[in-house]
Amino acid sequence: MSNLKSPHNIRKYDDYFLVSDTRSNRALIMNKDFSIKKVIQNKFSWVQDTIKYGNNFLVSDVNNGKLLYVSENGDILNETHWDTESHKLGSIEVIPSEYDNYVL
Repeated sequence: MSNLKSPHNIRKYDDYFLVSDTRSNRALIMNKDFSIKKVIQNKFSWVQDTIKYGNNFLVSDVNNGKLLYVSENGDILNETHWDTESHKLGSIEVIPSEYDNYVL
């Protein structure tokens, strides 16, 4: 693995790994030998984390203030925004459905 710029949150899924190549503004799907299988990219700015979610992926696009639901080809399927002056999104985790009715 070379030419990565500030990689974050290496995550295992199926027989692959997801790597957020933060300063290169992309997410990488890598095989067990860490060879790049697929690059997920769009007009991202500072990809802090990426996780597999359903048949697609959630990408934290920090500098654009967005949590994106994207396809493997980088197509944006849905998004939510936040105020980048007061909030940053670090890591993404899926909360199990057993906590759907949990209130803080």
